[in-house]
Amino acid sequence: MVEITLINGPNLAALGSREPDIYGHETLQEIVSTLFRRASEMGARITSVQADGEGQVVSAPPAPAPRRAPRAPPPHPRRPAAGGRL
Repeated sequence: MVEITLINGPNLAALGSREPDIYGHETLQEIVSTLFRRASEMGARITSVQADGEGQVVSAPPAPAPRRAPRAPPPHPRRPAAGGRL
């Protein structure tokens, strides 16, 4: 499953009410809800973070690393035999 982290920064909480002629009438929550629905339809999962401070955005928790099959350990280097030859 594809996992997406949606990070919404400063001032986006004002969408829908602040200057709707410029930014539109849809609120951030409405936009995020639409994204959640669309992602679900496509088999993806979204984690959403909204912060009004830039420091909060930078320190937002990262998305989980994709799960991969465990890798086989690297082969041991060949060691020379007692006579010094491989």
